[in-house]
Amino acid sequence: MHAVERKLRYEMLPYLVTAQRLKAWPPMRIYATYLYAAELFVLLAGFGVATPVMRFLSGNPAGSGDAKQQTIVEFLGSGYMAFLSLVLLVIWGLLKFYVKTEDLPKKCNLLQSCISQCAGFGVQIRRAVADPNPMPTLIVIQAKLSDLVERNVAEGAWPYDGPEPGIQSLVDQQYEDLVAPFRGNWNQIDADTRA
Repeated sequence: MHAVERKLRYEMLPYLVTAQRLKAWPPMRIYATYLYAAELFVLLAGFGVATPVMRFLSGNPAGSGDAKQQTIVEFLGSGYMAFLSLVLLVIWGLLKFYVKTEDLPKKCNLLQSCISQCAGFGVQIRRAVADPNPMPTLIVIQAKLSDLVERNVAEGAWPYDGPEPGIQSLVDQQYEDLVAPFRGNWNQIDADTRA
């Protein structure tokens, strides 16, 4: 196996595949749900506050007239809607507790940045392997990638000690897609560029 192939297959691509898969990491999805739910609650609160304010501004504070509008509080105050709103409030409280105790805003923002940077490294690797001697460029990219992963591990954002376990088949597939067109174009690697 060529030194470039070893470096890609065992030292670089496992981290890039892990980064791609972290988009679906359950805490990332929970945090996204938390953010969307917060926006939805703000919207609902806006509707609940907006109706009485609009009545007051229109000069119809008592809601006189045939088409009296119902506020959100009045709508939720009876029947199954009250029970549903109570259940949603409990779920929201548990979700908020989990997000705060796990420090998900910090972790997910760091991880999102890491995922974006790893995508950039993937582009750089694709350009590098087209070169007859990609090893010097790959060494530089690997140093940056290692630094990025180490920082995210230290901050608690990267959930593994290294690459995600059990992803070798995905790494092999990406490796073949990346290496196959360029495998025969590489020069023999000098001793000073091996790493």
